[in-house]
Amino acid sequence: MVQVEVTTTTAVLTIISDLRLDGDVLVLYDFHIEGPGAGSLGLKGVRQVIRAAMEAYGVESLEIHGYRRTTGATPGRWPDVLRFTRR
Repeated sequence: MVQVEVTTTTAVLTIISDLRLDGDVLVLYDFHIEGPGAGSLGLKGVRQVIRAAMEAYGVESLEIHGYRRTTGATPGRWPDVLRFTRR
């Protein structure tokens, strides 16, 4: 399990996740994120964080497998897997 604090010009996020490397894919599972709220980082900020993680681990793609929602919209629902690749 890893816990990372990501600080950007617009937000501070805390990410908690288990991870594994499957070849050139970094898989983050049981993924939790805490921060100032949905949309506060923006799409550009999300891409920057994902790109930095892929570069740090030297992988070509990254998958995020979230955990069952405990609060917010539709508690109890499992989120879809998110997949990102280098351009």
